[in-house]
Amino acid sequence: MIRKVLGKTLSVLASAWLAVGALTFVGLWAMVATAVPQGAAGTFGVAAWAKTHPVLEPVANALGLH
Repeated sequence: MIRKVLGKTLSVLASAWLAVGALTFVGLWAMVATAVPQGAAGTFGVAAWAKTHPVLEPVANALGLH
């Protein structure tokens, strides 16, 4: 039982789809992060972006993109 689970786990970790999925996630995260201004919440760029995008601001804040 343990060997079967260990074998399946190693198979998933060594799979190509996991590597492609991880690289896709990192690439998409980087693209989203470049669209959101970085800095403290009180800086002009962040405040202007938050005022322009009130729906996305809580999501960006929760994900730590500022």
